[in-house]
Amino acid sequence: MKFDFKKYILRVVKYLIYFAVLMAIPLVVFSITSNQSFDLNTLLVPGSTSRITLIILAFALVYPLIGFTSQKVYTNNVFEQDREKIEGVFTNSRYIIANRTETTVTFRHSSSFSRLLNMYEDAIVLDFSENPLILSGARKNVTRFARMITYAITERTE
Repeated sequence: MKFDFKKYILRVVKYLIYFAVLMAIPLVVFSITSNQSFDLNTLLVPGSTSRITLIILAFALVYPLIGFTSQKVYTNNVFEQDREKIEGVFTNSRYIIANRTETTVTFRHSSSFSRLLNMYEDAIVLDFSENPLILSGARKNVTRFARMITYAITERTE
């Protein structure tokens, strides 16, 4: 998979906002429950705001690099023979086909709320141009779908 700098920058901005909101929520809740005015100097150790800002920035810069991946799924058949089983795995997980090309299929979650919680980074791209299949997307989803696809296409003898 080729590194897409534009997509990386977009993810950095999204996670910068996400981590900033996550850090701000406890501060706001503490400020509201303590009946004091919202002042960072009373809630935090003086001088720690720059360190917190650097930590948020570091997480936002690193997480898109480690949170997204590609994984190979080895099959014994060509994609067309297992298409129903593979698409069934996504359908059963409430994913729908968002885009289809000659060699790829992009799946997205059908729930808008779930997509919002994942900051619209829920797309799983299945590249079937050759064997093995290549899944790309968020690491947790790619790993989960790779296992589910492997299980679904494995022929079981009894």
